[in-house]
Amino acid sequence: MKVKIRLLQAVPELPELESVEPHEEVEVEEWTARTLIRKGMAEPVGVPDLVELKRLILAEERSRELRELPEDFIPKLFLALSAPDQAQLLKAVEELMEIRVQKILAAFPHRDKNMLPEEVRLLNLMEADFESWKEELKRGTNP
Repeated sequence: MKVKIRLLQAVPELPELESVEPHEEVEVEEWTARTLIRKGMAEPVGVPDLVELKRLILAEERSRELRELPEDFIPKLFLALSAPDQAQLLKAVEELMEIRVQKILAAFPHRDKNMLPEEVRLLNLMEADFESWKEELKRGTNP
């Protein structure tokens, strides 16, 4: 998957980026982006910062249902978290995800239209485990 980054310095070592000037935005493969971000040579574009995440947390806390987020929200967060010194951002991400997971659990097994793809996968895993557990109960086996 390609993601957009902003180069902070020239990267002549990579042929596909040797003509890109610092502060220009470019799309690269995700692994390339993570490496450049981790090394401080680039920054992600279109990724929520700490202030925006705190706003999202507040909005999510005030809403009874899951708030709509961009479908690529989680991959963009992973990209942002690949930068050095992101402890505060990680804490905010965890807080937001905990709020959302609580809402998903409260509605289980129903699906919310605003679930992110990663949340749908989580719900699918939970449903499969729940069904397996119910089968074990029916057979009288110890779960």
